[in-house]
Amino acid sequence: MNPDSTALIDAFEDLLDQERALLLSGSLDGLGRIAELKTGLAAHLRNAAGNQDLGRLKRKAQRNTRLLEAAGAGIRSVLRRVDALRNGPAPLSTYAADGQRTTLGGTSASLERRA
Repeated sequence: MNPDSTALIDAFEDLLDQERALLLSGSLDGLGRIAELKTGLAAHLRNAAGNQDLGRLKRKAQRNTRLLEAAGAGIRSVLRRVDALRNGPAPLSTYAADGQRTTLGGTSASLERRA
């Protein structure tokens, strides 16, 4: 492997490590910049790396993908929680002992008209 290939692989690996550090710290601001840099390096990497080096980079990229998915799930969870706090809990429909349907919680969908 030539020195240019080694430098390219090292740069890509450094970006993956930076991405991991950002994800673990919860600082998601720099991820866009890292994604752009990774895209640029990946285009040059296709012809440069050997199978062993690609395997190492692939494992790191897969690790970061799992972290990104977990961060996305956490963000979606927070959005659902904020929505629940803003709009109140969803109504719960249940049946009473006499078989009548009862709705607990939530807001009433019917309008009350006054004369």
